[in-house]
Amino acid sequence: MPKTPDRKISKRRWIIIVAGLVLLLGVAAVFIFLNSPKGPWAPTTMEYGDCGDDCVDLGLHNFAHAGEVHLFYDKDVDDAVVQWATCLESAISCIKAGSNEDNDLISACVAASACPKSCQADYAGRAKSASSLKDQLLYFQQTFLKEGSLCRPVE
Repeated sequence: MPKTPDRKISKRRWIIIVAGLVLLLGVAAVFIFLNSPKGPWAPTTMEYGDCGDDCVDLGLHNFAHAGEVHLFYDKDVDDAVVQWATCLESAISCIKAGSNEDNDLISACVAASACPKSCQADYAGRAKSASSLKDQLLYFQQTFLKEGSLCRPVE
C-alpha cells in the first residue's frame, strides 16, 4: 500500500495564516468604524422628526439665502448632528473668547471642548505640527468640517 504524504502545516505557515487573519480582521474593523454613520457620537435617544410635546415654536424668521423659515426647537433631540453642533459651539465660543496672541488658542479650545475624545485626539494628531493659528484653523476644518472626516456626521 502506497504511503500518503504527510500534510502537516509547519509552525511558520500557521504563524503566517494567523497573522493574515488578524490583519484582515483589523482592516475590517477599521473599515466598519470609519464607515459607521454614528462615528464618534453617542447613541441617539431621540431622533430628529416631528416635534413632541416639549417642542418650542420659535416662529417665522427670514434668512438671506433660505427665505422665510418656521423654526422649532426640541431640547430632547440628541442625534449626531445635534451633538456635532454642541461640539462646534463649545470650541468656537472658547476661540471667540480667547486672544489672537495665544499661539495655541484653537488647540487649547478643542482640548477643552464638549467634542468626543476621539475627535479631540484626531485634531491633536493633525495639529501637533501647527506653527500658527492659521495652521490650527486648517486642521480644525479638516477634523470637524470637511465632508467625510471622522468628526463630521453623515447627514
